[in-house]
Amino acid sequence: MGIFYERKESSDKIEIIYKYNLLYYLLLLLAVILGSLFNLFFYALIIVAFITVVYMVDLLKPSREVKKAMKKRKVEITGSKYSFSNPTRVIIKK
Repeated sequence: MGIFYERKESSDKIEIIYKYNLLYYLLLLLAVILGSLFNLFFYALIIVAFITVVYMVDLLKPSREVKKAMKKRKVEITGSKYSFSNPTRVIIKK
């Protein structure tokens, strides 16, 4: 279980739900805007870099799993990365 995704497994499928995609971008935008308003642009860039690294490292495991399933053509993707009510869902059939 990661910070930015949720993984559910049953006997016939694996479901990966990517959470907070829109929130991630909004936090980055907020950090840059606040940093530039208070002349702390350098610190805003450090925060943006940190959030980006955490996001990338957290999504390594599900990304590898999805890539393997895509090569086998067993993937179904639904939802939207811009929606909190309908997040991106990746269903991998076993």
